[in-house]
Amino acid sequence: MIDLSMRIRILLTFPLLTFIGCEKEMEIEDPIPEKQPPAMDTLRKQAVAGHAEAQMQLGEILIGGPLEDRNETTGVMWLRLAAEQGLSSAQYALGESFLNGIGVTKDEDEAIKWLTLSAEQGKAMAQNVLGWVMANRGDGDDNFTAAVHWFRAAANQGYAVAQANLSTMYRDGKGVRRNKVLAYSWWEIALEYTENIQSFHKKDGPNFNPTGEELKEIEWEKSKIRKTINKKAK
Repeated sequence: MIDLSMRIRILLTFPLLTFIGCEKEMEIEDPIPEKQPPAMDTLRKQAVAGHAEAQMQLGEILIGGPLEDRNETTGVMWLRLAAEQGLSSAQYALGESFLNGIGVTKDEDEAIKWLTLSAEQGKAMAQNVLGWVMANRGDGDDNFTAAVHWFRAAANQGYAVAQANLSTMYRDGKGVRRNKVLAYSWWEIALEYTENIQSFHKKDGPNFNPTGEELKEIEWEKSKIRKTINKKAK
């Protein structure tokens, strides 16, 4: 089943921050299966009975499934019901819905609310998108600091797009002190962990030629980062 987040992320894929170069990556999901009415009937019954996962799946189908099933407004209603039960994936999808105006009126504050709830539960995609939103608000250093916090949280889980975004923050000194070694380290880590290397553009990298000593420091930093990621994965 296609995840709602794929459709929404397509709308946000690849545009760079106008001033710091962060980007979000499109993720490839499984294709939508052929419509199966009995399964849909069962899913609706489970959703009505209050099962959060069923509510989430039903919302996904109504928003991004077969055209004959689509009803974005109703889909968002089901997402909200699942999100209100604390389902992280539904909170993330609902946040993206508010961010993009799918099934609801665009509302950045509401998007931040739901993305934060998901991010606080550790969902890396929500953490990265939340960082992206905060970095793009452009109304104070606090937002850049928050962006770095969420990029780092996702990056430490091995999420390559967030790793690239964190590299950009170090490159430009947004929310952190400018550090070309850490910018270079995180960029190379992102290239290691990505499954979609075509989404990373060389022009968005740290763009400097490290010295021999700096290369040693970079390798040391990368080793520390890998250890953190591996520890998180256990």
